[in-house]
Amino acid sequence: MDRWTPRLTNIISDKVVGAAGSGGTDYLYSPPTPDNSITLITLTSITIAGHDADYIDLGTTTDGSFNILEQQTSPTANLPYWSTSYIILKPRDRLTARIRGATVGDQITMTYQGITLYIT
Repeated sequence: MDRWTPRLTNIISDKVVGAAGSGGTDYLYSPPTPDNSITLITLTSITIAGHDADYIDLGTTTDGSFNILEQQTSPTANLPYWSTSYIILKPRDRLTARIRGATVGDQITMTYQGITLYIT
């Protein structure tokens, strides 16, 4: 009988910075979760510097498909928002923040932390 043995090999703490474009919807992504692993991750903050936006959608992206898990309506500029829940990322999943209605050029910063368990 085969058994999976999880082993902690990576503690994640990272920041992704982007600028709002002219399309009205902008995405920030974490790197994809490696094959043969599971990542437990939480958003520690997301901030839009400059102007207010319409929505912040937090979720996961797998193979180009975005799945919304949480939504913040009418986020105020320069005020950090965060998630109170942990998100499980399967192989190739990415933590994704979608910002709708930000002003062109506004800086968007997403920070997150978590752990990756490799299954051997």
